[in-house]
Amino acid sequence: MHNETIIEEKERKLAHYLEASTTEEVLIEVQQHFPSLRTQSHILYKLNQLTLPHSVKNTLIYYVVATNKKALATQKLFKLASLCKKHNINSAKAAIDFFKKYNVLRSQMVEEY
Repeated sequence: MHNETIIEEKERKLAHYLEASTTEEVLIEVQQHFPSLRTQSHILYKLNQLTLPHSVKNTLIYYVVATNKKALATQKLFKLASLCKKHNINSAKAAIDFFKKYNVLRSQMVEEY
């Protein structure tokens, strides 16, 4: 139970950061932690064209980097952005919850095959 509380608190802090930061700030921070990632202006341009809240875009960036060997996989990023739009994800917290469920389903599918 204590571990769940710690995880919930960390998720709450992450969601707050993703809500408060601009997408440019998130990309810069990710780049500072993973210098091999270069900010690609075309990715930022395409992200800005999406009609998703900036906090959802920020969560997308974090999720893709975390689940893709610390790389920003453009195709995966935009595929997931499309899913967020389809499911009307409109906050960092909702995106975090969505990606947790997505990750569980994806893992189950991999195990089945």
